[in-house]
Amino acid sequence: MSEVFLQDDIHIAELKDRHFLIPSYQRGYKWRPRDVEYLLNDLLEYKDEKPYYMQPLVVAEKGGKHIVVDGQQRLTTFFLIWRRIAKLGYFTAHPFDEKTCFSLEYEKRHYSTKYLSMSYRDIEESSNTPDIKNFKKAEEKIDEIVKLLNEPQIEHLEKNFFEWATFLWYQLGDPDAGPKMFERLNGKRIALTDVELCKVFLLSDTCSSSSLRNERASAWQNMEYRLQDNRFFSFISKDYDESHDQSRMGFILDVALSKIKKENSEYLDYPLYNRLKSDSDKGKNVWRGLIQTFHRIEQMFDNPLYYNFVGFLITEAKVKLSDILEDAVTMDFGRKLVDRIKVWVDHDTSITELTYNHPKTYAALVLFNILCDLIVKDSKSEKIEDRFSFYHRFRFDFLHSEGFDKEHVHATNSRKPQSALEWQQWVKNIKEYLPKKQYEQIKEDNRSIMESVINISITQKPGEEESVYKDRVTKEIIKKMSSSKFSEIFDEVMLIVGEEDDGDAKQNSIGNMALLNASINRDQAYAASPFAIKRAIIHQRVKNGKFVPKGTQLMFDKSFREVPDEMYHWAKNNYANGAESDKDSFIKFFSETINMLQ
Repeated sequence: MSEVFLQDDIHIAELKDRHFLIPSYQRGYKWRPRDVEYLLNDLLEYKDEKPYYMQPLVVAEKGGKHIVVDGQQRLTTFFLIWRRIAKLGYFTAHPFDEKTCFSLEYEKRHYSTKYLSMSYRDIEESSNTPDIKNFKKAEEKIDEIVKLLNEPQIEHLEKNFFEWATFLWYQLGDPDAGPKMFERLNGKRIALTDVELCKVFLLSDTCSSSSLRNERASAWQNMEYRLQDNRFFSFISKDYDESHDQSRMGFILDVALSKIKKENSEYLDYPLYNRLKSDSDKGKNVWRGLIQTFHRIEQMFDNPLYYNFVGFLITEAKVKLSDILEDAVTMDFGRKLVDRIKVWVDHDTSITELTYNHPKTYAALVLFNILCDLIVKDSKSEKIEDRFSFYHRFRFDFLHSEGFDKEHVHATNSRKPQSALEWQQWVKNIKEYLPKKQYEQIKEDNRSIMESVINISITQKPGEEESVYKDRVTKEIIKKMSSSKFSEIFDEVMLIVGEEDDGDAKQNSIGNMALLNASINRDQAYAASPFAIKRAIIHQRVKNGKFVPKGTQLMFDKSFREVPDEMYHWAKNNYANGAESDKDSFIKFFSETINMLQ
């Protein structure tokens, strides 16, 4: 093992002109806002006239740079605090500039280096990586605390920050011994995550020679960045909203490593790390296994046919990624994907008999919307890859991040808006989107009331709470339109547009279901609107570049009918001229679309 020499106590101001390098085997910046708050509060509360000792700063000097082996989290936080407080106009005795401060560089995380550069004018243009998200959160907490301090408190903080905050400076005798020392120092700390321990192990002497270490560190970094692309990650997992690079790498490691019995892993603090070590001890090439797993996922992403089928099977049909990857190495991968989808379709309830509350309905709507983009290239080919293709990859990222619901196309009285604010939004929708011919059929006095409610405009007062403001608006609406009057107008409009309530059987049929953005669906004013209003709002969303699934667009455009009888009503019963209802016509189209895979 390399010798470690204690050089001296060292203060922040004594680090000036030193260039610190964060090596590739180090994790990124992980301090939470509360960690920053604890450090600042400690410095504010410290009263002793003697060193305030912090964790050691372990470095290895090479090529004029100090390679940080341990202590980078706190060192980076001190850098951020100094820069931020100086920017706010404080720490005047210790200005933040190249002559007084040290510099930080990440060996592989180039955007992090840019953010921490002395000239940080381009911060907003930097890629929003996990490191930078955490840098910004730390700076927001610094701002929040410092802006509440008075002048004596600022002076006390500055004195403790520069005169008493003290690192214990350790330097390695061998500048190349950093990875092994890092693993020894951090291997038993809870602060290191399971995935971070795996990374250190894979880049250590145990698994990689010094000649391969940089190549592997770069490959790991590329995997992290690729996984941060929500469009890439979302077809293999829907649980990603707040996840970061490390947790997503954990997802890949979990698939790549051998499984162990549950009773052997239940009480392990680091189950992935233990599985990794176990595989390595058994002579398995764990790095190659990880790379092969990732490359297979990339290949599926690059092929829209695989991407769409795999995305449905994993995120909606609950098939394991590990099972999909086993199929991916076979010659008939496409056939196996289609066969899995057909098994799911045929299991349990017939696809055309699904109802609103059936657990399979949401997934069936997703599958339908995916297959609306399917192209049949050669219907006679036995090879799925030659038979089918897709124009586009389905936007699983939007489906998961925006939250989509199954929604009744036709409104019912049971969904009637309840609050005065919802009444106002509902009448605004009617006025804006209902065809003029139908709008003019509403009784004149009711139209007058509707327009008086629409024209209510009350500005929120400075400092006024949202609930108080809403109460004022509500009172003004009720002055114009009572609950009974709204019910009368609602029923009149529904009668004009032919939106009758036909009972649960037809109302909750798959023929009356669409996949809609949750922000729309949970808007009661929208949910209770007639078909013509919903159709116009959907068109506006498409026009504005918002994601609306293909099947939903076809449904509201009635593109599944050869000749729609009319476009402003969704008929659950046959038309007066004997034409088939929209509900039944759509169910046939829905079934035909799903059965394209037969």
